[in-house]
Amino acid sequence: MKKQFIAQAVTLYDRAEDMVIGTLMVYKQEPIPWMPSNGILLFNGDGYTSDMGYTVYVNIVGKTETNMRVYIDGEKFNADVMACSD
Repeated sequence: MKKQFIAQAVTLYDRAEDMVIGTLMVYKQEPIPWMPSNGILLFNGDGYTSDMGYTVYVNIVGKTETNMRVYIDGEKFNADVMACSD
């Protein structure tokens, strides 16, 4: 039996600079309330705005194992995500 791989990709985008900052890979099966319906989090100068009514903060963490990774310029970083409803 094959192990099932579940991941969701979210693009981190800066509209003012018209550039992709990176990609957030979320390795969780349960629903995530802040997950944007269009797969894009927009940088707002402080965190990221989700079209689901949340401000999402993505923090790079050390070697701590998390269920989320950020890929920036091909480099992988463990991430901790905190979301606050607007």
